[in-house]
Formats: sequence, C-alpha cells, structure tokens
Amino acid sequence: MAITYCIDKTAKLIRARVFGEISFDEFRTTLREMLEDPDFDPSFGRLWDVREARTILSGEDVRGIAQVVRKFVGGRRSAVVAQTDVGYGLARMYSALVEEAGIDVRAFRDMDEAMMWLQAPAQGYLVPDVSAVPQTL
Repeated sequence: MAITYCIDKTAKLIRARVFGEISFDEFRTTLREMLEDPDFDPSFGRLWDVREARTILSGEDVRGIAQVVRKFVGGRRSAVVAQTDVGYGLARMYSALVEEAGIDVRAFRDMDEAMMWLQAPAQGYLVPDVSAVPQTL
C-alpha cells in the first residue's frame, strides 16, 4: 500500500505519508483503518505528507475523499504538504470542499510551516459519529 500512518498520542497528531502510486480505494481503505484504530481520536491534528506521491489523485477522487471525510471522519485540523503544483492545487481544492463542514485543512509546501500551524491553538473540532460508518466506506 502506498499510504502509511502512525498515531502519536503524546503529540496528539496523526501522521500519514503517501508515496508511490496511490488510488482512491487505497485512500478510502486507509481512512477506514484510521477510524477503526483504537488510538484514533478526532481531536488530533493530521499531517498528510504527499511529497513522495508519484500519482496524484484526480479532481473527482478528491471530491470523493472530501465527501467521506465530511461525513465520517471529522477532525480538528489537517495539513497537507505537497511539493508539486498539481499536488498543492488538489490539496487546496480538498480544503475548500471540507471547509463548509467546519473542517480546517491547509495546503503547505514546507513541512516545518505545516507542523507550526498544526501545533497552534485551534478553535475546536468536529466529532464524527463513527457508529454510522458503513462497512463499505
């Protein structure tokens, strides 16, 4: 799989790394694994490092991911770190798609800036209803 993640309970941060080729199905599977992880906490910030992704998802894929996140994942803040213009643009698109649900996502090109933003005080977070997550997420 081209996505790995770890949950740092001390830092209250979920770090995900996307590398190589990635598909919408892999991303959806990873979201399901995160939700089912006993250490998952929707109040934790999320750092998505997509700098090593060779295949960037399509705009339609990003819309699908945003729909899943808005409905089931919720969250405090997510930072997406991308190096390519396409990756950065898709991260900004994703940010706009989840913003209406009150989820704060920002696109970055610099990892240090993303970490500083994630560690800054937040206004609150959405708590998802994980009991409503369908088995076919």
